[in-house]
Order: sequence, then C-alpha cells, then structure tokens
Amino acid sequence: MFKSFPFLLLIVLSVDASGQRTWDYVAKKTDSLQKSGIDTIVLYRPYSDPLTQETTDSCMVYDRGYMLWKKEQNLFILQHYEYYNLYNQAKGISSKQYALPDTLNLFGYLKDHFQQVVTDTLLPVRLRMVKDNKEIFEDITYADVRDNAYTGITVLAGNKSYNNSYSDIYLNDGNIRNVDGTVREKWESLNYQANLNKSIYQFITRIEKQVAIVFGWK
Repeated sequence: MFKSFPFLLLIVLSVDASGQRTWDYVAKKTDSLQKSGIDTIVLYRPYSDPLTQETTDSCMVYDRGYMLWKKEQNLFILQHYEYYNLYNQAKGISSKQYALPDTLNLFGYLKDHFQQVVTDTLLPVRLRMVKDNKEIFEDITYADVRDNAYTGITVLAGNKSYNNSYSDIYLNDGNIRNVDGTVREKWESLNYQANLNKSIYQFITRIEKQVAIVFGWK
C-alpha cells in the first residue's frame, strides 16, 4: 500500500451535510477497518445536490455512499445508505459488501498521483464561438447555474488533512442541447479537455466506473 503514509484515510464525498446516523455508521466501520490493519480507506458519495433524496417503491433513501478498501489482492466495496420505510415508518442503515479484483487500479492510481489528486483545481468554464468573423467568449460561473452540488475529497494522512473538490459546472463541453438531447448550438469549451485530464477527475471517474460495475449505479 502507501509506504510513505503508514495511516491514510481517504474520504471522497459530496459536500452536503450527512445525517448523524450515517456518520456514526461510517466512523464505526472505518475504525474497525483501521484496527484490522487496513491503512487506506475510500469513502465515495455520488454527485448530488444537497437537497436531493432518492425514492424506491417503499423507501426514501438518504446519504447513499460507498466505502472502498484493498486487502491483499482483493478490492472491497461496501454500499451503505440511510433509509426510511414509508409503509412501516422503519428507519436505519442498509449495507451490502462485495469483494472483487481491483481491475481499474484505483489504489495504484491514487498512490501514483496522490499530490495531484489532492491539489488539482479544475479550470473555469470559458466558451468560444466565431460568428460573423468575430470571436465571442462566454464565461460560466456559479451565478449562472442553479445546481450547486459538487463532489470532493478529504484526505487524512497521519495528523494532516487534505481537501479538494470540483463541481460539474466545470465539465461543460460547450454543447447546448435540445430537450431530446440533440445539439442546438455548439461552442468550443476551451478548458474542457484539460479538466477531463485532471487527476482529481480521473480518480473519481474510476471510482464511479467501479461502483457502477458492482451496483449498477448511474
């Protein structure tokens, strides 16, 4: 694992406040893993708005997250979420755990790109179009969108803490689409490819792919 970090806890999460019940569960689980000798833990929560809650046929689902760690050659993924059953008004934490090969090399990537993952900053959105032989530029900021959700990481290594995050507004590809998904207007997004290459984005994307393989999350 990380020879330079005898104890490393990596938390990948959306920044919206989590329920006390969820954090108590996560703290207890991470403490148990650390005591068993696991030196690297990844807690990932899907990108979501702070006010978002999911529904099933009978439940409201809150604070869905995924804990990942590696032991020997196996990658372990634990899905957890807080639920409220609408029929019997029961509530609690639901969890499922799987072991599989680390085919996407999540922990190897983190080891090789640790500093970039915790320090990368995505570039602001700057769109460009040539119209009537004139260049037109448009910058998109938080003030231009209503979605303030974002995904971030907090890394605790020894007695140090590292924080990083990005919002999906930085991943604007310049395409303005119709309701059916077809492109109505196309701009050149000057920083789009650079943002896709950032280690923080690459690392979270690998986590999303691995989680989707196991749990079918989208």
